[in-house]
Amino acid sequence: MERPAALDPTTITKRIYQICITPGSACHHNAVVGFRTSTGDLKLTRYDTTSIATTGIERPVSNTAGAISSTSPIAMTSLPPPTAMDPAYYVVSAFQDGGGDLMLIVWSTLTLARLGDNVLSGFPGAAISEVAVTQVSFDTGDPDSFDRVVTAVRTAEGSLQLTSWDIVDLPGTSDVEVVELDTIAFGNASQIDIDSIGSTIDQSVVVAFRNNSGNLQLKTLAIDAAGDFTELDDYTSGPAGRVKIREWGDGAVTAIRDEDDDLLVTRWDIDGAGNISW
Repeated sequence: MERPAALDPTTITKRIYQICITPGSACHHNAVVGFRTSTGDLKLTRYDTTSIATTGIERPVSNTAGAISSTSPIAMTSLPPPTAMDPAYYVVSAFQDGGGDLMLIVWSTLTLARLGDNVLSGFPGAAISEVAVTQVSFDTGDPDSFDRVVTAVRTAEGSLQLTSWDIVDLPGTSDVEVVELDTIAFGNASQIDIDSIGSTIDQSVVVAFRNNSGNLQLKTLAIDAAGDFTELDDYTSGPAGRVKIREWGDGAVTAIRDEDDDLLVTRWDIDGAGNISW
């Protein structure tokens, strides 16, 4: 099978470690890739389609942040979500910094300028070992209300911890303030992933993970106007290895590695009260 034509070999970045990608905007037909460089820094690069009618790709802009932990995954999300027809949008990256703490950075996707950041400290020992992030919407009829994200991390003790954040525009500038709102913790978890379920309930998320018994577990949570969490429902399924979850219609879909090392994809219904069923 031939390798698909995408980038000229001279534009390929070599020796990268840890990588993730998020859509940019429906208006601009682009995506942002984040990765750890060979020098240990976080680097973001925007890739644009050269034409809607072709598969050509170009990368007009990049930017680099400071040191990222050598063992940290990188997670990113778009604000507003990529389906919103809004030219003013951000990308939020979440990762473990060089000091072992959770760090959020907000970037302008048009220029990849660094607009604001915040650090969530207080993780003793080995600090966090997993991180995921999603945008959430408080009012689907108000584009400005999309400037909120939720992070999900695995702490040094192995537990699941969720934190809500507001991305607040600073008047008279292009900068933003990243404000920590609320944090909620649960029991032992690994293979953590999270997504919004805004099509079902405004300002709500579903988190999927492998629990202490080795089984797939899902939780739905609502976030109020102040950013405080309320647990809605909890559902435990069968054995799981790797775990991924994404919103899908009026619910979500999980992709896991099951006990036979096979791929298992499951569609979950989530109603307006956050109840999970399949």
